[in-house]
Amino acid sequence: MKSDWKKAVVFPLLSFISGALVSKAIDLAAVGELLLAIVAFLIVLVVVLGALHQRALLTSILEKIDYRGTDLSVDFVNEFVDKGKSYQIAAGLIKSSTQSLVFLDYWVAPREVQGSAKPSEKRRSEYYMALSAKLKSLRKNGNGPIFKRIVQMPNREAQIGKEPLFCNHLRECINEHNSEASTCFVKKAPLYYNLHFCIIDSRYVVWPILATHPTSKGLRRAGALIIDDRGGRFVKHLNDIFNDIDKHSVKLNLEDLGSA
Repeated sequence: MKSDWKKAVVFPLLSFISGALVSKAIDLAAVGELLLAIVAFLIVLVVVLGALHQRALLTSILEKIDYRGTDLSVDFVNEFVDKGKSYQIAAGLIKSSTQSLVFLDYWVAPREVQGSAKPSEKRRSEYYMALSAKLKSLRKNGNGPIFKRIVQMPNREAQIGKEPLFCNHLRECINEHNSEASTCFVKKAPLYYNLHFCIIDSRYVVWPILATHPTSKGLRRAGALIIDDRGGRFVKHLNDIFNDIDKHSVKLNLEDLGSA
């Protein structure tokens, strides 16, 4: 009986949305809005379901989304199945990037040590190493992708220093931002959108999905949507969000990082 509502509500709803995406009666200009609605629905679903025994359901739902007839390709990487896989994919895209890297973050202070899953942490470290390499290429060669990052900080006294990998990366960004003729920009802003994403070369999007569980503290990475937007329609919407927040952002300084 517990799963009846899923069959009666969730799956028909997703079938309707995915069907709309391939319907000739829908203007392709609305694809971005529809995808945003789908993603928002899935993020809410992850938070609501939460419990680990619902992983298979989440995966099956994502597999039902049909993007045929659009310029979008979307894959869901399940971190519960392959820990750190989304970091590995993102690192590969970053290494091959040539034009731009755009990051929107929503800073949430960690409530528990994140080093418990060694495979995940290894891939996560390699992800930040890939970012560091790109920053160094900007500094040494004066070339490479334009690098933009905004960190939404709901707490003005956020202690980013408690998360060493992210803190060290931001420190590198700030130092590069302070250099002459830099193409690296790192800023902070109040919280406007409760979301994270990375846009690579105005085409690829890595959209992390975070989850909670009643028996554990803090947020954990449940997976990520890996989006290939060949037409650029969806990326345009994300860039609009980024630019809107940028209007209210200021330069991030070393003092903002706090201490460990």
